[in-house]
Amino acid sequence: MRTAATTMMLISLLTASACPGSPWYETYSPPSDARFEGISAEPHTLFGRPPENGPITEDCCLPTCIYYEDGQKKTWTSPVYSKEDLQALLDDWVLAEPWPVFEGNDFNPPADDELEDPSVERVCAVRPRLEEWDGSPPAPYDLIDYESIADAKADGAMVTHRGRCGACSSLQNLAVYIARPNLTEPIRRCGFTGLIDRDLSRLACIASLGFDLPCAQAWDFNTRNTQDACLRVCGKASNRKAPGNIRYECNPNAFVPDDIDLVNDCLACDEEFSIALFRKAAGRSRRSSGLPSPVCRRCDGVFRVEHYYPLPKR
Repeated sequence: MRTAATTMMLISLLTASACPGSPWYETYSPPSDARFEGISAEPHTLFGRPPENGPITEDCCLPTCIYYEDGQKKTWTSPVYSKEDLQALLDDWVLAEPWPVFEGNDFNPPADDELEDPSVERVCAVRPRLEEWDGSPPAPYDLIDYESIADAKADGAMVTHRGRCGACSSLQNLAVYIARPNLTEPIRRCGFTGLIDRDLSRLACIASLGFDLPCAQAWDFNTRNTQDACLRVCGKASNRKAPGNIRYECNPNAFVPDDIDLVNDCLACDEEFSIALFRKAAGRSRRSSGLPSPVCRRCDGVFRVEHYYPLPKR
């Protein structure tokens, strides 16, 4: 069985040789939400940034959700993050103790049955290590689990997503989520790589997207598990070429389908067999981080959080 240290060394060699040139984040171009202007979110609309001319139109899916607080109807819109915002995630902060690499070639998710339940208030937050910071970035921080948003704020931490922290909870990995709103296609392509060692090549391909090794391992496990469970479904040309969502005609008086009923058969299979284990390992997901993607989802699964992490004042 390959050791974690050997895996990390081989990943570094493969990604360095396979991906020359500018860093991955230099190509980031902030999206524009101009086409959503003038459209109001309603209880029957979904959350996302649907592709133009896709099966779901802007009036049925937009990066805004409604919610109710103290009996009042309110709206929340996910920000469009600038290149400067993305650069700050990478330059201003450093995880003090890197997330541990999963040992060997096998993946064993944490023994915890908690999923991404909107009713669960537990959050993952960024807490600066003020005692170790000299005032110059990057500032060291820890990823800490809290039982509530209030507990995190009281401890001087900044909430970064709903649920427990995991291998993808760091700000470096958050930057990848923001810069690559559609990870389905590049990770699917990584699933078919096999240059030297099929498993290692696939993992190196995923890491080259910008993820650190533990987060790449979580995505790799999701890919392998979905290939094993869903190859017959996902291998069909109709599913490979299909958009993420099936057609959804939003109707104020209609029932909004569950997320698994809003996506194509391949993504539905992944949702059924892989997503729970992935969330346990990765911690961060798009919905738990309030990030829209081209795949539209129900608003009640979206955690309202904005990703601005100002450096502490000295």
